[in-house]
Amino acid sequence: MTHNDKVKLARQNKYIPTDIILEDIADTQAEINQMEIEAEYYERTPLSFPTARLDHMRAEVRRTGIKERKEFIEKLKAILEVRQRKTHETTYNKI
Repeated sequence: MTHNDKVKLARQNKYIPTDIILEDIADTQAEINQMEIEAEYYERTPLSFPTARLDHMRAEVRRTGIKERKEFIEKLKAILEVRQRKTHETTYNKI
């Protein structure tokens, strides 16, 4: 993501308080952790089991969900990064 993309994203989401963004990051990371546990569980199903095919599909769905959630966290972190830069620049310019 380029700096301009980050700035645009931050502008589009300027109404979201920083504490809510931090909560979303923590909550999403907890979801990722749970989904990783579930994916590993499903991947351990021996291919000889009747549910193996379904379990491996479930694991793949979890892996896709993990990827999407990690991308969401990256966007949230980008918003925070722009806000920190803006705060730093504002503070620096006052000196």
